[in-house]
Amino acid sequence: MLGRGLKLLAKTVSLERRVRLLAAIVPPQHRFRAAVLMSRWHAFASSTFGGSKRGFTEASMREHWLIELSKLGPFPVPLRITGAELLAPSPSDRAGVLMCGTHVPLLRAVLRAAIQAGHPPGLVLAKPNTMMKGSAKLQPTGLEQGVPAAPPGAEGLLKIRTVLRKNGLVACTLDGAHGAPSHPDVLILAGWLGTRIVHFSAMLAPDGVVDVSFHNTVHPFCDSYEAIEANLKAIRDIETSLLAALEDAPVSTTIGSVQANAATDVLSRNRRSRFPTISTTSRKIPEQM
Repeated sequence: MLGRGLKLLAKTVSLERRVRLLAAIVPPQHRFRAAVLMSRWHAFASSTFGGSKRGFTEASMREHWLIELSKLGPFPVPLRITGAELLAPSPSDRAGVLMCGTHVPLLRAVLRAAIQAGHPPGLVLAKPNTMMKGSAKLQPTGLEQGVPAAPPGAEGLLKIRTVLRKNGLVACTLDGAHGAPSHPDVLILAGWLGTRIVHFSAMLAPDGVVDVSFHNTVHPFCDSYEAIEANLKAIRDIETSLLAALEDAPVSTTIGSVQANAATDVLSRNRRSRFPTISTTSRKIPEQM
């Protein structure tokens, strides 16, 4: 009976309306915690009545709540940031810094962490339907101002090249969506330009603080096929570890390796040149943060 009631509530009251009702009674300083509690309740209800992957469900719903709450005004987000100094250009960098990862929970909190640490990205790749209404910007968690954004495809690659050539910081994901294969296009472009690669990770810690970390990739400069392949695998393995931690499951690199194989196949088809040709179709370009 309760399960039917919950399903009826979800169908009749949209998430946007539920968020507005919550924002009307919860002050901004408590909205992040409220989003955590609401998503936790949703995941508990789903698992109680036949749902699976409670941890991932909670993380996914938390992301939706935070996106909708951010549209209603700024609010504080508890962050614990490590490695942010790597986002700043160094004397050895020839063409800016590329901050990349895959589609894992709290992606927009990563953007906020970079901004809060004093390194706002000059560009982020994002699907048009995820951008702020009426502007080509992507909204970080709990911030009013957005980050300049470009859609995936040829236009996105050209804008990335422009920002990196000015020694700027670009943020993107290597996959089009959660669970989708990674594509090497942006890493190939970074290799051509001499851009340094930094990967990120984010996780809600038991104390309620979002841990965001930045690290140079295994091969900070993608100057060979082997370097690109190693970076793709390392980034996918991080995703696998984060998702396993959500379910308190043993870490397995099988999923990450399988998904990285699609990108490796692209590289292996064209080893006669230093780098394979970059595809400029949206199917081959990473999509949104």
